[in-house]
Amino acid sequence: MTRRHRLLILVTVYFVALFQSGCVAPGNLGVSATNLNFGGVPVGSSKSQIVTIMNSGGGPFTITNAAVSGKGFDINAPLLPLTLAVGQSAKFTMRFAPAAIGDTSGSVLITKTQLSSPQLQSGSASTTPSITSQQETIAMTGAGVTATPSITTQPASQTVAVGQTATFSVASSGAAPLSYQWSKNGTAISGATSSAYTTPVTTSADSGSQFTVAVSNSNGAVTSSAATLTVQAAGQLTASATNLNYGNITVGSSSLQSVTLTNKGTSSVSISNVTLSGAGLSTGGLSSGLMIAAGSSAVLNVTFAPSASGNLNGSVAVTSNATNPTVTISLSGTAVQPVSHSATLTLTPNSSTVAGYNVYRSPKSNGPYTRLNSPLVTSTTYVDSTVVASQTYYYVATSVDSAGDETLYSNQVSATIPTP
Repeated sequence: MTRRHRLLILVTVYFVALFQSGCVAPGNLGVSATNLNFGGVPVGSSKSQIVTIMNSGGGPFTITNAAVSGKGFDINAPLLPLTLAVGQSAKFTMRFAPAAIGDTSGSVLITKTQLSSPQLQSGSASTTPSITSQQETIAMTGAGVTATPSITTQPASQTVAVGQTATFSVASSGAAPLSYQWSKNGTAISGATSSAYTTPVTTSADSGSQFTVAVSNSNGAVTSSAATLTVQAAGQLTASATNLNYGNITVGSSSLQSVTLTNKGTSSVSISNVTLSGAGLSTGGLSSGLMIAAGSSAVLNVTFAPSASGNLNGSVAVTSNATNPTVTISLSGTAVQPVSHSATLTLTPNSSTVAGYNVYRSPKSNGPYTRLNSPLVTSTTYVDSTVVASQTYYYVATSVDSAGDETLYSNQVSATIPTP
């Protein structure tokens, strides 16, 4: 056999060995929970939780260690090292037995190892096995509490204004479950069975009331210190006027009048509603939800804009949480139809050849003037119906003969239009 043939045979053997080799797949370490919360556990007792360690595929592995850290935490594990085949599992019991009151945390570190080496065939050379490892951490939290209830935060006294509510709350510890019962002046309040209690809307009669809460469990009960409710008067809301009279208001026009509301109390006043009675009325400047601080004022604007003639007999009512909860202001006036005005001019001819007249008007004395008529005025009387109330107008006239010749302006006359 030549050297070339020997070389080809060696290469062929090499590839055969390669294709027949393989390795063991790593097993997969799984845990049923990675976070455990033991909640409140009375000092001197314990609470346990079970965690399942499983091999979910790949190949067998060995759990070599389960290390616990954190005060009060412990583990009850099977005898280690423990080998788990694919699909097998083992149960580990985690325990929390606090020695002192307070929150604490810890963990369990699970370690597994696995032997891994190539599997060779067809007389290939042997290899050295390798060991792989994997770790999984399970976090643990808990709190040491007293067996019997104890109150860690007492309910605090509250100060509110008349018409508001007050909320009392308590913080407590102890073996669960804890029950609560609030009392007012020593009498249990129906339905008040949580760690916080909100009163109904308060009145001045509630001021000085004492609120306590009893916290209990199967081991005993404890009652909180008393919290005092102080209810302050919201103060009186006064109006600068109790009646608004608009007089005569022309239909189609409007008139605005204002009232100043002042809080003369020692705490804020909350406006809850502004109610109008009467046609053609609207308000501004004061609305629901507005807060008027103690000693401060707010302006209420009331506008009367009638759309039809008639008498106004209306009112505006302001509702609040003041000691006088409703302030009423009466509204009166008369809606009248617009008045038509006119100015009548008498024209005196200066010759018998006059064919007609032109009438001129100006808002200023001595013009400039604007002609009002077209065509010529042929009567000696002219009525100007385009005037506006309360205005003064200035008039002149000219005469025109049959040939169309126009004279100079006549003497100026004025007319003042009455109101309305």
